[in-house]
Amino acid sequence: MNDYSIWVTYHQDEQVSRFGLKGDDTHKLFSSHHDIEGENINSKNPVYSEMVTMYYVWKNNLKTPYVGFNHYRRQFAVSRLPNKGECQVLTIRSFGGQTVYEQYAQWHNAKDMDYVLSLLNEKYGEDNEYTKYIRESKSLVTNCCFLMKWADFTKLCKFLFPLLDDFEAS
Repeated sequence: MNDYSIWVTYHQDEQVSRFGLKGDDTHKLFSSHHDIEGENINSKNPVYSEMVTMYYVWKNNLKTPYVGFNHYRRQFAVSRLPNKGECQVLTIRSFGGQTVYEQYAQWHNAKDMDYVLSLLNEKYGEDNEYTKYIRESKSLVTNCCFLMKWADFTKLCKFLFPLLDDFEAS
């Protein structure tokens, strides 16, 4: 068994040849628009995008000691295997003087983020680390392109997907 797997999400078959995608022992191609066996949320791809791949890997326990995700057009090479609690990422974006919340509100519906913040406050208390990060941080890891230990990935999914379910139920 390999130490890590990198799942590469693509949305159209032509992207495989266009971007030179190749599956091998470590790189697993995942089509979010095909019918697949196992627990999945591929039908939510228009809203969840690459997170459908994360969900599939998590729910179907496609476990390797380290797990990562790339886009068909955004890819990174593994430089080293991260320690527990660490995450290798494609990029960290800075928004100048804007916070994560302000940047989101500039390009999206701020009411959506306000609702997410209310869900976080309800679950973790008014002064939780997640709300504080969104309100105060001026940098963000974007694109769902990362590599981390399986245990950290599981922890991320147990946090992320129930929050998205709560948001979607509203």
